Amino acid sequence: MSQNSQNNNLNELNNILFDSIRAVKNKEMDPKEAQTIVNIATAITNNAKTQMEAFKMTGGTAPIPSLGPVLNSPKTPTPELSRADAGLAYAKSLGYESMGAATKVLGAEAFSDGVTKYISDNKQNKQ
Repeated sequence: MSQNSQNNNLNELNNILFDSIRAVKNKEMDPKEAQTIVNIATAITNNAKTQMEAFKMTGGTAPIPSLGPVLNSPKTPTPELSRADAGLAYAKSLGYESMGAATKVLGAEAFSDGVTKYISDNKQNKQ
């Protein structure tokens, strides 16, 4: 296993995947071994997606180790939540699995008003 966690990011994963493709193509790696690498890569990618959601939901205060040091730099601007992302985050903050479930219970207008307030509150918390 790698001792250097600084290289454990999606760029390195991408390199490993392409090296694996070449190795299978050149008959230097068994396809079953390559499939194991793909399975692990899928888990790592899913974890990175979860980290990105945490990053968005915390207004950029949660680190994203899998994306490497660039995105964790204080110089990197925090991406704004899209209304859809804010809607999902708002729904989940209320305990719903989806925007549809929250809208069904709260009603479209109340849910929309809540999302607007959620966005406003998150902008104020960033400042």
